[in-house]
Amino acid sequence: MPRNPEQAIKKAVSLLRLMTYTREVSRWVRLSGSEDEARAFDYLEATLKGFGLDVRRHQHDALISWPGEASLETAGAPQGVDRCITHAFSASTPPGGLEAEVVDAGEREFGPADRGKIVLVEGLAMPERARAAEQAGALGVIFINPPELHEMIISTIWGSPTPENVAALPKIVAVSVRQEDGAALRERAGTGDLRVRLRTAVDTRWRKTPVLIADLKGRDEPDRFVLFSGHVDSWHHGAMDNGSANAVMVEMARIFSRRRRGLRRGIRFAFWSGHSHGRYSGSTWYADTHWDDLYRHAVLHLNVDSPGGKGAALLSEALTMAETWGLAARCIKEVSGQDLQRRRISRMGDQSFWGIGLPSMFVDISAQPAGASPAGDAIASLTGG
Repeated sequence: MPRNPEQAIKKAVSLLRLMTYTREVSRWVRLSGSEDEARAFDYLEATLKGFGLDVRRHQHDALISWPGEASLETAGAPQGVDRCITHAFSASTPPGGLEAEVVDAGEREFGPADRGKIVLVEGLAMPERARAAEQAGALGVIFINPPELHEMIISTIWGSPTPENVAALPKIVAVSVRQEDGAALRERAGTGDLRVRLRTAVDTRWRKTPVLIADLKGRDEPDRFVLFSGHVDSWHHGAMDNGSANAVMVEMARIFSRRRRGLRRGIRFAFWSGHSHGRYSGSTWYADTHWDDLYRHAVLHLNVDSPGGKGAALLSEALTMAETWGLAARCIKEVSGQDLQRRRISRMGDQSFWGIGLPSMFVDISAQPAGASPAGDAIASLTGG
């Protein structure tokens, strides 16, 4: 190994290869459990085997939800909104749709006045907000996205449901509209004279989904490893979320496969399905099924999600556990010169291994500065930025 192995590894990173891997994975719309997602897994599996890694591919059952068509029509002018979307694990409406009066809930708590109504809510379609509306007796919820539409999943259940929590699957109809359409709906709702008809089609069923594991053994402690993970499934073509992260993982596998003799411990690369459409069902299944191996042998969970966005040069807001902050802070400082804030990882991003006691570091490591783009600000709202 060279005198400064970290510098040698950084110099070995190929931008051309990163873009090639991203382009290849993003050829397909990778709905969890779909044939196109399987093709992306085929590509990743073949590439990793080409580097000489020990590769295993699992299949397991997961409850997966694919959002389909959605529409919103208003009584009187205007007749509807230009575009709305529904969400994973929303209820589907009957063929004739769901019609009810709309009340503007904004950011307030839900209450008796919302029973039997469709509530208009500010922000992204967050699971806890949808569940609170359902528990208050609302029939449907319209989320006003800031300002463009964002694909979301509204189930509060982590992973596939069990007999103990299956009753918590959403029964409410949920859609999102753009900010300008939401403002028009809010204005009419303020007069007390707004009724809408929602139509949603959501395909929720049990599907076979893949998990891809690729191991590089360490030299001194061959049974111990860092779990380096990211999801493959996507909304649309998902070049950044999460094709770019898959590219990072593949490039690290290539680089470390050529330096395996210098590895004290091993690296286990884990590629999940079921992140976006199963609420982390892939990583949850792996945690449940391989609990003993992870408990005895894993030393760190390193997760990567959505790196490489244009202008995403802000690394100081990356999320870590308290016990991994020191290592993360040193890495961030050496790479960017920025001082890492102390921000705990929230309930997000395939953080399925806390119950095992596995320390975790990072999710979406890079971000755009506040105000740089509406999309960046929306993502920051998910992570507490």
